[in-house]
Amino acid sequence: MIRNEMEMRNWPYQQQYRFEDCRDRYTLPFDFAVMDNGEVKFLIEFDGQMHYHPIEFYGGEDAYKDRVKKDQMKDVYCKINDLPFLRIPYYKQKEIPHLLDLFFYKRKST
Repeated sequence: MIRNEMEMRNWPYQQQYRFEDCRDRYTLPFDFAVMDNGEVKFLIEFDGQMHYHPIEFYGGEDAYKDRVKKDQMKDVYCKINDLPFLRIPYYKQKEIPHLLDLFFYKRKST
């Protein structure tokens, strides 16, 4: 859904964008990087239920703890590097168009 919304807005993007210095054992991918002339303008993550509580299908408690740790690493990375970052929780999926517009226009006005 996020990809469709960005395409409707003609936002150039890359999926699973990685920074070499944002890593745990391996580089941590961001779901979407919105680009402008090859430069990252902002990052977007869509967090499914497995980011909020353990789900056996997705690895249970251990995978959940690892996911939370990596999410926190991404949050800190973006803050330290002054990268605008939008994290969308699964329970706001129906609000994605509105959330993207708010975030984009907030970025434009600053």
